[in-house]
Amino acid sequence: MNARAQELAREKKLADRAFLDQKPEGVPLRELPLDDDSDFVAMEQERRQLLEKDPRRNAKEIAALEESMNARAQELAREKKLADRAFLDQKPEGVPLRELPLDDDSDFVAMEQERRQLLEKDPRRNAREIAALEESMNARAQELAREKKLADRAFLDQKPEGVPLRELPLDDDSDFVAMEQERRQLLEKDPRRNARRLLRLRRA
Repeated sequence: MNARAQELAREKKLADRAFLDQKPEGVPLRELPLDDDSDFVAMEQERRQLLEKDPRRNAKEIAALEESMNARAQELAREKKLADRAFLDQKPEGVPLRELPLDDDSDFVAMEQERRQLLEKDPRRNAREIAALEESMNARAQELAREKKLADRAFLDQKPEGVPLRELPLDDDSDFVAMEQERRQLLEKDPRRNARRLLRLRRA
């Protein structure tokens, strides 16, 4: 009877949370620790009370809470992804991991899902397959980082002094790396406002 009651409670919770993005940041909602998150739980309780009192009169507050709950779920999904990806090189090819389009890369996403399933089933028995996947995921992240670097450096003369750019030790040159990082930050903040500084860096 207890087991059945728990099952019904889970079903009710799923129904109550149907308005939430079911895969925030690509992470299935059931994998997020929503019930352990005090902020989320408080918002959920407040929403429940507003719905019980008067859903029509409280529609605006309910909508605002649902938006905040979705935002919190996204935050938790980002945190989970960071934790799940801790084994990855955090700066492949010198590019911060957060700047890579990992979630848009079908190869990476497929490997990540397979790894997650192997971890859920039996991490010890699947240790070899998990290690192989992690190696492949790191290799794919490096590949994406190289692609991003090429795209970011497209504005550079591709053959300075007749030497192909890929043959130059740009990543080992501290001055170049510092300028590249500064350029990346300026582009992230406000490319229009920083246009003059970006032009100066481009010429440097």
